Amino acid sequence: MNDLPSRIRAAALVAVLALTIAGCAPASSAAGSAPATPRTTEVAQIVRPSVAPTVAPASTTGKPEAIRIEFERGGTDAYVEGKLAANEVRSYVLWAKEGQQMDVDVDSPKENVNLTVSAAPDSKPLARPAGSATRWNGDLPASQDYILNLVGPAEPTTYALIASIPARVQFPAGATSTAVRGKTQSVTTYIVSARAGQSLSVKVTSPNSDVVLSIHGITDGVPFITTMTDATSWSGSVVATQDYALSLVATTGPSDYELSVSLQ
Repeated sequence: MNDLPSRIRAAALVAVLALTIAGCAPASSAAGSAPATPRTTEVAQIVRPSVAPTVAPASTTGKPEAIRIEFERGGTDAYVEGKLAANEVRSYVLWAKEGQQMDVDVDSPKENVNLTVSAAPDSKPLARPAGSATRWNGDLPASQDYILNLVGPAEPTTYALIASIPARVQFPAGATSTAVRGKTQSVTTYIVSARAGQSLSVKVTSPNSDVVLSIHGITDGVPFITTMTDATSWSGSVVATQDYALSLVATTGPSDYELSVSLQ
């Protein structure tokens, strides 16, 4: 797969997420404001993972069923690669809670695999960012299943899909810094809101220094650092008012971590 976006590259480096077909059982604070107590435990409220095979099973109707994505304990990101036949539509399904933020990207060699996201069971499409046919990001309206449809072009192609439901970093009242501890199986993503010009400092520590950082803007997709640099810290002024994704990538297997975040 050529020129994958930085988020997908980061997940690809740790292809320890194994997609498996599961059953259909389900599983904000503004920058500068004073949210509630920070999380100091694993991200257990994030849906637990699994990832998917490249071929969907046929249902009794002869139409392929959606492949369920479930997240690992402590995980927030699911990554899968596959192949589409000409004009094929492949569906994935995941369960998420009302108010959670979801970010979905699909990449292909010619950028011609389109993405639609809909709410089950009525399959009503959710609004997408203007001008984007390969990415969806937004707050989820209800606790339920969501369908991710990949629509293939008029020729066979490969694709890479990453779905993320990150946990929001929360600061104690009046504080500008906090620390979050947990265990990541592969990729765990947090989000933090920041205003243009604010100073953001992020650091991750782990027992064997094998958890590295990837940071990018949620709205503009611009990366600050990727896992290609093996960085464990970053600090600087942010240039846009938006949410920023802080992805922790375990490079050698499951690992405990501590994430320190400061925003001034």
